[in-house]
Amino acid sequence: RYQVTVKDVSNITHQDMTDNEMVILGSSTWNNGELEDDYKEFYDQIGPVDLKGKKAAIFGTGCTLWDEFCGEMVEQIIQSWNATIVAPWFQWYGDLSEQVVKEMKEWAKIFNPYNYNAIRGKEMEG
Repeated sequence: RYQVTVKDVSNITHQDMTDNEMVILGSSTWNNGELEDDYKEFYDQIGPVDLKGKKAAIFGTGCTLWDEFCGEMVEQIIQSWNATIVAPWFQWYGDLSEQVVKEMKEWAKIFNPYNYNAIRGKEMEG
């Protein structure tokens, strides 16, 4: 089992990012495909972070029809910090329905170390 800490991105510190073996960030797409202001402030406030050897994943809500989408933007931030993205970002549009929760739980299975290699293998084959 993992010890999980949930924080608002506006309250995350540099140390929070480096003290954990995995970071999962969530965001929504704002206005016309922009990253939320909280994330812009987070990125500026936290400064460069070396997450080499750390795992990361991203989830987000919003429409992917925009030129930019929050999941892609947060992924670029995480990659610039050298973290290893261990799953494709999870995205949904609209309400948090039972179906979305089911899909999210399936997506989260990748974080189980026993499932990780099997799931990644399937993704790489597809």
